[in-house]
Amino acid sequence: MEQKIVVNGFISVNYKGKIYACPLHILLKPNFPDEAPIVHFINPDISRFIVADPYKKDIVGGGSMVKLNFHKLQQWNSHRNMAKVIEEIQENIGKNYIVFDKYSKSGQTQPSHNQPLPKTSSDMKQIILSDARNKGDPAEAKPKLHS
Repeated sequence: MEQKIVVNGFISVNYKGKIYACPLHILLKPNFPDEAPIVHFINPDISRFIVADPYKKDIVGGGSMVKLNFHKLQQWNSHRNMAKVIEEIQENIGKNYIVFDKYSKSGQTQPSHNQPLPKTSSDMKQIILSDARNKGDPAEAKPKLHS
C-alpha cells in the first residue's frame, strides 16, 4: 500500500487589507521531498462560493477543490522549503482570491469581489457546520460575521 501524508488546515491570507482563513488540502506522496506536494484550496460550499476566473482551469472534484499550481510548486526540487511554498500561496491568493460569495448583499447571483470567505477559521467552521445542518437555500444560510 502506498504511504502518503494528507494535511488539511487553514492559512491566513491578507486580501485587500483583511485577513481571511483559507482552507487547504496538502498531499505529500511517498517520494516527498523529491516529488512536489499537491496543494488544493478547498471550496467549503460549491453551492455558495464561485471560483474566480484565473483559477477555473484548475477546478477538481466538481468544484469542491482548486489545484494550486504556483511557481514554487511547478519548479519543485527536494531542497525547496515548504514554508516558502506556503508564503507564495499566501501572496498569490492575496492578489487574486480563489472563491467569492455568489450572493451579494443586494441578492444578485453574480460573484462579488468584495465578499471573500470568512475572516477566521472559526467563522469557516461555523459555515461548514451551519450548511451541513441546514442543507436548504444557500441564500438563507449566510453566516453572520463579527469584525
